[in-house]
Amino acid sequence: MKLFHSTTTISLLSLSLLSGNALAKDIEVSALIEVEAVNGENYASEKTTDITVATVEIGLDAAINEQLSGHVLFLYEEDATDPPVIDEASFSMQLNPQLSLTAGKVYLPFGQFETGLVSDPLTLQLAEAGESVFQLDFNNEAMSASIYMFNGDAVKFSDTDDNTLSYGFNIGFSPYKQLDINLGYISNLADTDALQALGTTAGATDDHVAGMSLSASMTSGNIKVIIEHIAAMDDFIAGDFDITADMSPSASNIELNLSLEGDMTLALAYQQTSDSLFMELPESAILAAVSMPLVGGVNMGVEYASMSDYGTGDGGTGDDAKQLTLQLSTEF
Repeated sequence: MKLFHSTTTISLLSLSLLSGNALAKDIEVSALIEVEAVNGENYASEKTTDITVATVEIGLDAAINEQLSGHVLFLYEEDATDPPVIDEASFSMQLNPQLSLTAGKVYLPFGQFETGLVSDPLTLQLAEAGESVFQLDFNNEAMSASIYMFNGDAVKFSDTDDNTLSYGFNIGFSPYKQLDINLGYISNLADTDALQALGTTAGATDDHVAGMSLSASMTSGNIKVIIEHIAAMDDFIAGDFDITADMSPSASNIELNLSLEGDMTLALAYQQTSDSLFMELPESAILAAVSMPLVGGVNMGVEYASMSDYGTGDGGTGDDAKQLTLQLSTEF
């Protein structure tokens, strides 16, 4: 275990021990359960059907005092996280009305991943990263900014140890209420969860490759438009992640959400990737989803996705896949 992670764990434990009485009085418990039924056909025209408990989240949030709050999130995903894991564990100190400091395990503010779909967008599948951090956040009505530092798992082939700190930032602008724009940077894209999951030499690269994210969402009446693009700022070279050619992965999501009567939402999206076959992502996808409340706090989402693989010249099959997903969920 790395020293940076150990220090964070000790700090969280110390905070809990010193603040036990406050936590017992002010703690809030929340939960999310998502159950999904899937029917589809892969690139080889093989049919797949499954019903899974896709997500269980149990969150603990505590207002320890006026300046200090704590957060822990447990996560279970059938076939992915068994047994359950501590997905998030952090505390935040409010330094002044606009400035706060967060320490602990969080998802980095790199990419917004906003969507009205049932499934995660390809931008998230490429770039989501959970790490133990020190993070400074600034917020006011028209602007937000985050600066963070962490010790990721990605290393260079030439490194004999793992002492390099990674860092990044996100800047958000809301020039008016209906528009949000975000720009993000991470010093080492190899620290994302998807890239860390690759192969026996996961995270090992010849050099650090930075990443950038750019997103915007605009609302007009009952219509919302979401645009996001995430990309490596240089090439991963042949040998990184066992790839055989230089690659500069990227992903984009263009989405239209329409709010209808009865809290119903219709979402249409076109998503695309580049140089991401080695991550088993499709080259493009067209998706349509509708979500609505049912009864007694249960929500339903139905999504149809058509995905196109990379061409045979790029090492793919050149074929299409499709998937229909029904999701029932509740929060309490």
